[in-house]
Amino acid sequence: MADEIVGTETVKTPPPGQVPAGDQAPDAAELQAELERVRAALKSANSEAADRRKKLEAFEEAEEARKQAAMTELERVQAKLKEAQDRVEAVERDAQQARISSAVTLAATQANFHNPADAMAFLDPAKFTFDDKGKVEGVAEALAKLVKERPHLVKTPSPNDPDARKQSATKEKVTTSEQAEINRAFGIRDPYVK
Repeated sequence: MADEIVGTETVKTPPPGQVPAGDQAPDAAELQAELERVRAALKSANSEAADRRKKLEAFEEAEEARKQAAMTELERVQAKLKEAQDRVEAVERDAQQARISSAVTLAATQANFHNPADAMAFLDPAKFTFDDKGKVEGVAEALAKLVKERPHLVKTPSPNDPDARKQSATKEKVTTSEQAEINRAFGIRDPYVK
């Protein structure tokens, strides 16, 4: 038993779980009233805890739903952004490929290729670069190297070709009098001379 000093008297209190003996023992009505108060307090605490638990669950569900909606919207926006970026990259690649192809075809035409479009088949588009203005660089060097490696791709100028660009500037010109002598020596008749 534990002793308590109240005023000048020492009051003996029983250990928990034991009922005090004698005058200090509470009567049944007091115990019943105390039991009812404890039960009411417990019921009130349980009711309050249940209400709070329900409110917490509702709040957590609402928060989860909001996060799901936000994540779903965020994921939709991210997917649209990724799709747009992929399209932009594809368009840029196609535009660069078209610029390279047209630059090579133009340069191959000027270099007198048999089929200027075929020149692109022998060249690697990844080796070309672009300057600040978007112009393709390295085409002339690549075509010069290609002509050295594969001279059969380029037309050789014929002496009777009317296109003066195809004729060599170092080639000697045959004068009409020299041509007339050659024609007479081989018995070739000039259709323009009567």
